[in-house]
Amino acid sequence: MLNKTSPPAEPLAPELHPASPGARALTPSMIVLLAASAGGLLWAYWGPFVQMARHWLNDPHYSHAFVVPIFSLLLLRTRHSMLADAVLRPSWWGLALLAGGTALRLYGAHFGINWFEQISLLPCLAGLALLLGGWPVFRWSWPAVAFLGFMIPLPFFLETMLARQLRQIATLTSVYAIQTIGLPALAEGTDIKLNECTLRVAPECIGLGMLLVFFALSTGIVLLSKRPWLDRLVILLSAVPIAVIANVIRITATAVLLEFSFTRAAHEVIHKWAGYIMMLIALALLWLELKLLEKLFIVDGEGSEKMTFVPPRMAAEGEPHLAGAKPAKDA
Repeated sequence: MLNKTSPPAEPLAPELHPASPGARALTPSMIVLLAASAGGLLWAYWGPFVQMARHWLNDPHYSHAFVVPIFSLLLLRTRHSMLADAVLRPSWWGLALLAGGTALRLYGAHFGINWFEQISLLPCLAGLALLLGGWPVFRWSWPAVAFLGFMIPLPFFLETMLARQLRQIATLTSVYAIQTIGLPALAEGTDIKLNECTLRVAPECIGLGMLLVFFALSTGIVLLSKRPWLDRLVILLSAVPIAVIANVIRITATAVLLEFSFTRAAHEVIHKWAGYIMMLIALALLWLELKLLEKLFIVDGEGSEKMTFVPPRMAAEGEPHLAGAKPAKDA
């Protein structure tokens, strides 16, 4: 007697499977919940937002902060493919981040520490992302949330310390550069004594604003770049020295103009065109740095993180070599 067996069960259709990669990532109800959360967060942080906006308007060092949220949105847009196959499941770990951000906000409000109130926005945003969409949304959004830190003014003590150090470094390094090109110069505090005049390295000329702008720019390049991790690390770490070098070049050029009695041109350089000149110099130095990294390292395969060091002599010869292999000797 033949035993009849039931036919195998039909697999669930992909669109109905609860863990299907093709499941919709965002439902209408989740979009409404996300909008409501964003509105609530805007209402809760309206005071810190107003404080930050006043700082951006009145302090030229933070004039770049207006474009930081725009870049964060662009960063989210460029990483949207990470959510294409994601199934969003809320994670209760987001409540821990929300609780930490809220505690930091309350502490700053109680003791009058504005920076604590403002920086608490970041863990709250990360907590909302984790609570509403789970770890896929957190991995998608954390670079954009972290980049928002560049719109938050530094604490007063840290800004003062950086300003003092940058002013001293700019003065001493500029004096050395002026002496190197053959002109007499002497540092007296934060003043540079020339033959006929004195160039004062004022607090507005220390390059703190350019340092913040260029560090934000380097971070943006690192986040958007598909280059190997070592390249991105070098780009990030070089932001500070490149900004300092750009400021020293500007001060040195101003001293040369003053030395040769181009007083009006020197005034234009140091007051009107300083920011544009420093940005152009910094971008040129960054471009040279990227070209140098391309000459020293090659990437094995498209989009791969594996790199091979190429010595300058071998790169010039253009001969392929395997990493770690010894060159063959002629018989």
